[in-house]
Amino acid sequence: MLKNREGAEQANPPVIMEAGGEIQEGGWLVIQQMKLEIEEKTKQLEDQKKNGEQAGSDFSEEIQVLKSENKDLKGEISLMKKKSKEESKEMLERRSAERTGLVSTIALLRKEAEESVNELKLLKDEN
Repeated sequence: MLKNREGAEQANPPVIMEAGGEIQEGGWLVIQQMKLEIEEKTKQLEDQKKNGEQAGSDFSEEIQVLKSENKDLKGEISLMKKKSKEESKEMLERRSAERTGLVSTIALLRKEAEESVNELKLLKDEN
């Protein structure tokens, strides 16, 4: 059954008789079919729009997740740089202390060597 313009169901759609006597579907039936086609196309477009909005929403959520991960990674990198700087500073201080110790040891050994050379000269002069 089809519905008429007022929305009431109608068992037999109106027909138009052509000059040759053949029965042809009425203009109302053609309009009703066009209306159904338009409604179907509208539903398809709404579904496409809904799917597009859902995809856009998914992308938006993914972008937010990636931004959050990016922020976390930047924080980790910052901490690693800070830790690396602190470790480098500590290593530099240790190496500096080692160098100072080595310089002192060398100076002491040099002094001892000079004293030994002087003792040898004295022994040589005595002989």
